[in-house]
Amino acid sequence: MKLRLGILLLVLTCFMGVNAQTSKTAQNNGLPVPLPSSNKGDSITEREFTGKVFDVVDENPHFPGGNGAMLDWLSKNIHYTSGCASIQGRVVVSFFVEPDGSLSDIELVQKVDPELDKEVLRVVKAMPKWIPVIHNGQAIRAKYTLPITFRSE
Repeated sequence: MKLRLGILLLVLTCFMGVNAQTSKTAQNNGLPVPLPSSNKGDSITEREFTGKVFDVVDENPHFPGGNGAMLDWLSKNIHYTSGCASIQGRVVVSFFVEPDGSLSDIELVQKVDPELDKEVLRVVKAMPKWIPVIHNGQAIRAKYTLPITFRSE
């Protein structure tokens, strides 16, 4: 529990410095069961896209309900084995929020440990659709970078 609280506090701290560019998981012998994904492609090559990508937008994409809802969702859905409890570090994942709110081109920017890295990818792929960027009255595609910090207490 202390580890989760530490993770949430660090994610919140790191999240505040990052700019855009619900239910519990069932357990299977102590291992997380894959969450259903609303994201159709994990790679940009799996999606068709012919529009422009904006680096600067009027409003950043965001998780439904805001940062607090995202932190709550992450704390309920991130699972790791007790063997990983002593591993500390920050996993950074980037992805595109598509105009329909789905996530694509999900990739690790910074890795820590193969098990933690895999868990971060699993959880991000399972996130519900985000609220996309609206720029000049239109939903557009935007890149987002999310750090998730693991810290033992």
